[in-house]
Amino acid sequence: MNDALEFIRGYVKKQKRLVESVVSQIDESTDEFGLEDTVPEFVTVDGSGWSIIAHGLGLLFVNKQSGEAVDVHVGVLDASDAFDAWRLQEYCESIGWEEIDVNRWPSILGSLLVAGSIKRHEHRPNLYVLA
Repeated sequence: MNDALEFIRGYVKKQKRLVESVVSQIDESTDEFGLEDTVPEFVTVDGSGWSIIAHGLGLLFVNKQSGEAVDVHVGVLDASDAFDAWRLQEYCESIGWEEIDVNRWPSILGSLLVAGSIKRHEHRPNLYVLA
């Protein structure tokens, strides 16, 4: 369980840096369906170049060198430390991390929730945050 928690901490840190790199560039009056018009196509974060693709209700950040992908729900734009099982699964697949079977994330998050390591996001109950 500690491996999963450390993995989540690293993911949240990376997601937060990526979100912060674009949030200041998004027009505050833009709703989630207008992101394509306000999000930059490329950012550099910690020396790595990331392309950004706005889609549906999210932003997909793809590392130009490694192919690593962080898919962020627009709900995270104002809560950059939030995550869910599906996005963790997607991230694992993009980096080829096989320490945890990607289909186990929902049960792992449930266990971490019971243990008090994570909690439900206050305003977005479908998302989690570190406790």
